[in-house]
Amino acid sequence: MLFSRPDGVRVRGDSANRRILPFLMPTRTEAMVQLEQKIDVTEALRYLDRVNSDREERRVSLFHVLLCAMARAQHLRPKMNRFIVGQRLYQRHKLEYSFGVKKKLDDEAILTAVKLPFEPDDTIDTVIDRIDSAISTGRAETKTQSEKEMRLVASLPRFLTRLVVWGLRVLDYFNLMPASMIAVDELYCSMFVANLGSVGLEAPFHHLYNWGTAPLFCSIGKVESTPVVDARGGIVPRELLTIRWSFDERVADGFYCARSLDLFKDFVSNPELLEKEPGEAKCARDPEKAKAISTG
Repeated sequence: MLFSRPDGVRVRGDSANRRILPFLMPTRTEAMVQLEQKIDVTEALRYLDRVNSDREERRVSLFHVLLCAMARAQHLRPKMNRFIVGQRLYQRHKLEYSFGVKKKLDDEAILTAVKLPFEPDDTIDTVIDRIDSAISTGRAETKTQSEKEMRLVASLPRFLTRLVVWGLRVLDYFNLMPASMIAVDELYCSMFVANLGSVGLEAPFHHLYNWGTAPLFCSIGKVESTPVVDARGGIVPRELLTIRWSFDERVADGFYCARSLDLFKDFVSNPELLEKEPGEAKCARDPEKAKAISTG
C-alpha cells in the first residue's frame, strides 16, 4: 500500500542522482525551473481561418490547438507525465490538464478550475467538445465537487483547517489519500494551464503548487505582431505567442524537457498534424528530427 497509488505507478531503476533529488529539494517550489518560449503562430492562425471559414459551430480556437499539441507531445514524451510524492517518483496513469475559468468576465467574479483528460489517440476534432464542455462546467453557477470540499474545510476554525490540511498531506505522503479526492482535485494533474492571452494579458512566470501532483505550469500570453528577420535577412511581420513554463526538475532532466518543448512547438507550427492520430502524423519540416525527439 505504501508504494501503490490510484493515480500512478512508482518508477524504479532510475539513477541514484534522480532518486536523491526529492530529498535534497523536498518541495516543487525549490525544484522549479522556469523558461520562456516564443512560438510563431502565424501559420496556426491561418490554419484556424481556413478550418473555421465554413463552420458556424464547433469552431477551432488557438487554445484548442495548444492543448492538443501539449497532449500529443506529452503522450509521445511520457517522462513529462511523472510526479513526485513522498520523495518517490511516479509515472501517471492518465494525462489530465487543469485550467482556471472565470465564472464571469468581471473583477468580482469567482475564479474556479476544471480538469479534463486527454487520450493518446486524440486529434484536434476529438478534443474540441471536451474542452468546451469543461469551460462551460467551470462557468456554471453549480459548484464543482472540489469547490464544495474547499468551502467546507475553509469554514472550520483555523486550527481545525490546519489540522485537516496537515492530515491530508500525511495521507498523501503515504499513498493513503482517497482516490475519490484525487479524482476531483484539480491540482492532482499532469499540468495546470493559465490562458491569460484570452483576456489580452501577458503571460507571467507562475509558481508551482506544493499541494497536489502537478509538475508543470503553463502560462499562455497574448499573440503579438512582431518584426522578425527571415532566412534572407529581411524584416517580416510574424505573429508570436509567448508561453512561460514552470517545471519540477526532479521529474526529468532539462535536456529531455527541452526536446519535449521542441516537439510541442513543431505541432503548433504545423497544426494539420493534429488532425491525424499520432501514428499517422509526423512533423512536416523535419520527420527524422521528430522521430528522434518522440522516441528519445
